Amino acid sequence: MKASVIDLGYNSIKLVNYNIIQKNSNYRPYYDKSIRVKLGEDMHKTNLLRSDAMDRTIECIKYFSDIITIESIEHVIPFATSGVREAENKKIFLKKVEEQTGIKFKILSSEQEAFYSYVGALNSLCIPNCLFFDLGGGSLELVYTENYKIKKIVSLPLGSLKLTQKFFSNTTEKNNDKESIEKSYLKLHNYLLESLPSKKDLGIGIDSITLVGVGGTLRALARYDQLIKEYPLKKLQNYNLDYNSLSIIRNHLLSMSTKEIAAIDVIGSNRAETINTGLYIVYLLMSKLHFQNLIVSTNGIREGMMFDFVRSLKNSANSVLNSKTRNIRYDKSLLENCEKMSKSSIRLPIFINQLLSLEIVNSYEYDILKKAILYLPKISNTVSYLGKFYFLLDEDIPNINHKQQVILALSLISICKPKIVSELAENYVSLLRPFSKKKNGKKIVEKISICLQLCKILKQIKDIKIIQFNNENRKMIISIMLNKEVKIHELLLKEILKRFESIFNISIEYSFFQNAKDIRR
Repeated sequence: MKASVIDLGYNSIKLVNYNIIQKNSNYRPYYDKSIRVKLGEDMHKTNLLRSDAMDRTIECIKYFSDIITIESIEHVIPFATSGVREAENKKIFLKKVEEQTGIKFKILSSEQEAFYSYVGALNSLCIPNCLFFDLGGGSLELVYTENYKIKKIVSLPLGSLKLTQKFFSNTTEKNNDKESIEKSYLKLHNYLLESLPSKKDLGIGIDSITLVGVGGTLRALARYDQLIKEYPLKKLQNYNLDYNSLSIIRNHLLSMSTKEIAAIDVIGSNRAETINTGLYIVYLLMSKLHFQNLIVSTNGIREGMMFDFVRSLKNSANSVLNSKTRNIRYDKSLLENCEKMSKSSIRLPIFINQLLSLEIVNSYEYDILKKAILYLPKISNTVSYLGKFYFLLDEDIPNINHKQQVILALSLISICKPKIVSELAENYVSLLRPFSKKKNGKKIVEKISICLQLCKILKQIKDIKIIQFNNENRKMIISIMLNKEVKIHELLLKEILKRFESIFNISIEYSFFQNAKDIRR
C-alpha cells in the first residue's frame, strides 16, 4: 500500500510518498520533494494570502497531484499549517485548491501542529523528558513533556520567514547598508528575548530535560556544523548540536552576504534568505532556557501524521480504505502508543544480563549490546558486508547517539568480517577517539562482537549461565545447558570462549549439562 503526505507550510510545500506494510504497521518514505512557494509572503502586514503566492502554490499542488497519479497512490493526507491557518482569506484559497486540483486540505490548529510534530519525533528518538520545538516559516511550536506526558504546548508567531520579512524587508545588501542590518538584528534579538518563554512559563520543573528540534532551518544548521567539523557520519537524525557550535556558526554566517550563504551547498539558495533569522531563534531559545545542547530530529509532523494514519488503518480499516483522502483527528491516545513503543525491548539472555550485574560489561557497553542484538537476524541474509554496515548506520535507532551507532555497526560486521572492521573504523576516528579509557571505541567493538557471537550460539543451545565469578583473580565458572535435539560440537564454542577470555582478561571453566545431568566438562 502507498500513501502520500502533502505538508503545506508558511514557506514551502512538501510531498512525501510512503510504502506501508500493513502486516507490521511499518511505513518507509521512498520519495520526497520540497518546493519553496513563500505562501505566507507579506502576511505579517496584511494577514492575507497574496494572489501570486496562491497561484504558485496551486501550480505546485497540481505538480504533486500528477506525481500521486503516476505513482498510483491509494491515500492522500493533505494538511496546512500556520500560513493558511492565520490567513483571513483562507476559505477562498482552499476552495480554489479543491476546485483546481481535487485535493481538500485540512487546516491543523496550532495545538495539533505541535502535537503531531512531537509524535513524529518521539517515535524515532524515544526521549521521555524533553522540550521539543518545531521551527517553521511562520511559527515556532514548543512541547514540554515529562515521562512522555505532555505538560505544555505553546505556539508562537516566530517563524524564520515571517521574522525575516518583519525585520529585514527594508534592508538591502546592494546598498551595503551594514548599519541598518545591524540595527535590524538588534531589534530581532530584543524582540525574541521578550517573546520566547522562560522555564517558568513552560512549567519546567525538573533538571534532566533534553532539547529536541525539527525544521528545515535546523537541518541546514546541523549540516553546516558537520561541514565545519568534517564530521565523518553523514547523518542528521539524532545529531548533537551544541550551543558553542551555534555561536561559531552565527559568527560565520553573519559575516557573509546572502549570495555567499547561498553558495554553501548544505544551505543553498532557498534557505539563504532566512537562515540567520532562524539561527537567532534557535540560539536565543537555547540561551534563554540555559540549554548547552540540542538533539536534531529529521522526523516531525509528516511522520506524526503517517503514524496516526497507519494506526487508523489498523483500528478501522474499512472507513479509511474506502476514502481517497481523510480528515486528521487530534487523538491524544497516540501518545500512549508512542510510550509503549519506546519502552518495548527484546528479552535478553540471562548470560548477557549477568555480564552487567557482575560489572563485566559496563552500562554504556550494555546499552549498545542490547540494541545490537535486535539487528542480528536483520543482517544475516545480506550478502554485502559493506551494505550491512551502511544499512546499520542509516537506521534510526532510539536512545543511541552517533558514536554508539558506529560501534554497533562495527560490532555486528566484526562477527563475520573482523579484518575489514579496522579499515572501516579509520573513517570514523574522530567519533571513536576515546574520551575516557572505559569508552575506547575499538575495545568496546571487540567486547560487543564476542558477546553477539555467544548470543548466536544461544539460539542453538538452551542457555549459558555464570555460576561463579571472582573479580580478584578474574576467574569465571559457567554452565552450558544443551537442547536434546541439537548437537553442538565443542570446537566453535571453545574458540569463542577463548576469545572471550582474551578480550575480557578472564579465565573460564565450563561444563555441559543436559537434563540437569553433567555430561561433559
